[in-house]
Amino acid sequence: MSTIAQATTLRPITDSETFSAVTKYLGSKKVEATFSIRRDANSQRFEKKAVFNFAALSEEELYLMAMYSAKVKLQSIMRALSPEVMLNPQTLANIDVKSDLLEVDRLPQDPVTAAVRSIMKATSLDEAGAQALLADAQKKAASQKPKVVKVA
Repeated sequence: MSTIAQATTLRPITDSETFSAVTKYLGSKKVEATFSIRRDANSQRFEKKAVFNFAALSEEELYLMAMYSAKVKLQSIMRALSPEVMLNPQTLANIDVKSDLLEVDRLPQDPVTAAVRSIMKATSLDEAGAQALLADAQKKAASQKPKVVKVA
């Protein structure tokens, strides 16, 4: 099948659809990936499925390829941290790829920043607005804590 003919068979992803990429190791140094592609920021997205064969790569080439993805993931993690944490040179200076990059989505490292990001996504507020909303909610929650009365 030609490249042009193959492109016309990709499934369009609608604007209302939440698309999730999937990557699966098939064994024998092959990985199947389902991801989205588009020509530019204003174009329609399409679902693409491909099998990647890593059999011909040396160990060094494999690590060098993995580094691109690892750096992109680290940049994403760093952007999600508070500015003080992100700008600290000791923050993620030595990376354990499994725990720091692969499993990081399961373990929130900075819950306040995660809450701000969630508020931004849910409300379309900018970061300052989301921080203000969170601060107001924290003040309100603190003022509504039940008061403990000691009975003698």
